[in-house]
Amino acid sequence: MRNQSRQTPGRAAAACLLCVLTLGLVCAGRVCAHGIGVDGDLIRVFTVRNYFYYDPNYEMNMDVPNLRDPKHSEGAEQINKEVDAFTAKLAEAFHEEQEALGDKGHGAIFVEYDILRNDENWFTLRLTVNRIAGSSDTYYKLYHLDRKTGKLITFSDLFCSPEYRSIIRQDILNQMQQRMAQDDTLVYFTGEENPWEIPADQNFYWNDKGHLVILFDKYVVSPGSMGTPEFAIDPKTLCSILKPEYQEFLSQ
Repeated sequence: MRNQSRQTPGRAAAACLLCVLTLGLVCAGRVCAHGIGVDGDLIRVFTVRNYFYYDPNYEMNMDVPNLRDPKHSEGAEQINKEVDAFTAKLAEAFHEEQEALGDKGHGAIFVEYDILRNDENWFTLRLTVNRIAGSSDTYYKLYHLDRKTGKLITFSDLFCSPEYRSIIRQDILNQMQQRMAQDDTLVYFTGEENPWEIPADQNFYWNDKGHLVILFDKYVVSPGSMGTPEFAIDPKTLCSILKPEYQEFLSQ
């Protein structure tokens, strides 16, 4: 929930309030109940910082999480450093724009986070960035930890086949065509006039049904009115391209 309090309007860099907060334990709902982990080895996540600013033309509210991993601290600390750097860069860019445009400009940025998975095998943290500057934009930063090794995992780390990007892209194109055939209000970019690719650092997460879910930022594969589309990849599509150590997720 966004902070509803308002500060006295002022100039840009002088008015950034950096609040250090220690809130509650945040866990994925399927492995935690009322914020109490069922396993002491689960990763704990706290909001440790909040970047907040408000005046009539500009607004910023960004929550910054911090991870504590009782099993493998190195990977969690790496995520903490990356998240700190990422949010600090967003705050800096916000103030640079504010100073450059002054009272002639308008803008806002909000960052929230949630935990998509937190169990003995896997952890996923998602940052959602909403930026308003003339038009609105929404994009994600996801961080994954293999809990068995403590290592950060990117999309390309999941696969043993060099063809994984083209195979998954085709699966998504098929889903787009099916969705549009069933609902003529839906629009996805499926033609050569709007090319898009699956990058090596594509945003993804594992859902509770054992599906690898691909999520796209706003405007990447569809008009802005479509928001941030997600596509669950059929486990049968992944069997031949997924590394053996991650095959177990397909049956969960």
